[in-house]
This record gives sequence, structure tokens and C-alpha cells, in this order.
Amino acid sequence: MKFVAILRDKQRERFTLELLKAHVAHLQVLHDRGQLLSCGPFSDGAGAIKILDAASEEQAHLLLRADPFTVAGYYAGYELHAWEEASPQNGWLMNPTDC
Repeated sequence: MKFVAILRDKQRERFTLELLKAHVAHLQVLHDRGQLLSCGPFSDGAGAIKILDAASEEQAHLLLRADPFTVAGYYAGYELHAWEEASPQNGWLMNPTDC
């Protein structure tokens, strides 16, 4: 399943170079496992987004909670939503019975 996480309430005073390096190492592990599809900060500095591929909502929460940014409280909270990707491969979700 795919999940979108919106990370919010950045606590800039918690930032360190060591924290950033640990965060990036965590992202690389998730990417290598095929669990991180995309991620990045919002350009206005308000937060960030992660798109995850996880077996369940519980696993997605575990992946988010394992991120050093989350552990250190760099982002004070997050929202997690299951996500249905619309694409040419699935007809842009144009099945009227699903609406």
C-alpha cells in the first residue's frame, strides 16, 4: 500500500549536521528497500512530505517513527494517509463504481 505522510511543525532549533546525516542515511535505507517512493521539504519551510510503500498503516507509522528527524522532534508531528495513485496504468481511477 502507498501512504502519504505530511510532516509539520518544524523545530529548527533542533537541527544539527549530525541529525541531517542520520536522517539522510535513514532515507537511503528506505529507498534501497523500495519503501521510500519520494520525499522532500515544502519550499515555504512549513514541513515536508514522504510517500511510502508499506505493508500496512502500522508499518508506515513505524517507518516514520524510526526517522531520526522524528525521534529528535525536528518535526513535531505528522499526518498519515493511505493513498491511491492515479496514473495511465489504472485509467486515472476512472472506474465509476469506485466514486
